Amino acid sequence: MNHIPDLVAYPVEEAVSILKDLNVKINVVESYGKSFEKTEDVRVVRQKILTANEIELIISFF
Repeated sequence: MNHIPDLVAYPVEEAVSILKDLNVKINVVESYGKSFEKTEDVRVVRQKILTANEIELIISFF
């Protein structure tokens, strides 16, 4: 079992890279603000550990 770090506020690319290094399965869910625009600054706003080796990342565009 891997220790999954707190990745909230991390850029998505960095968070995914860390999780891949830990061999963790990743589910990504997009969340939009009021503008519904996709921007280049995408960050993890929430994470939910589903199993010992699976995590759900909620990401948002800033």
